[in-house]
Amino acid sequence: CPEGFYEHDGECFECDKNKCEGCITTSDTCTSCSTGLILHDHKCMPSCPDGTTSINGICEKCSLTCSKCDQNDVTHCTSCTPNYNLYQNNCIDSCPKGTISIDGICEQCSSLCAECSGSPNTCTACPDGQYLFNYECYSSCPPGSIQQENRCIKCDLSCKECQSSVDNCTICSNGYYSFNNRCYSKCSLASDFENNIYYGND
Repeated sequence: CPEGFYEHDGECFECDKNKCEGCITTSDTCTSCSTGLILHDHKCMPSCPDGTTSINGICEKCSLTCSKCDQNDVTHCTSCTPNYNLYQNNCIDSCPKGTISIDGICEQCSSLCAECSGSPNTCTACPDGQYLFNYECYSSCPPGSIQQENRCIKCDLSCKECQSSVDNCTICSNGYYSFNNRCYSKCSLASDFENNIYYGND
């Protein structure tokens, strides 16, 4: 049969010109499409469905983990299937360090963080030479905290500021009294009962 026709029981029948340019077995089982239409599963349609992309006028399936992909490239993902995250046009099961999954996309952590969680600005690790405190990164530990490796640890509640350990107070919090680098809510708490040494508020 000539182009635009299909054979059935030894006879040639015309393809459905509204749907197909070429067809097989039936008038609307298309093998090629009119200008402006794209072939998908032997049907001619104005655009490819999700999970496919147009390559040379045919809807080809995107890569396995892509739910959508760029035109002309089945491996260039623009969104992912559930449980996968989009990163540099690939779909991966977990985002790499320095990024965070937000709505299925690996977003870069803030430049202030080396790693983050929950949001790009919620740091869980800091760049070299910086210290983590309350999910933020500091070049030096803020007052009321001390450095411990690459983190800042909050001073004991009784200390306004501390040094070398969290309860070695250099300044007491309001309502506390200083004695031997410790801060007490009552001076009597500093008493040494075993040695009969007692203290009161002055």
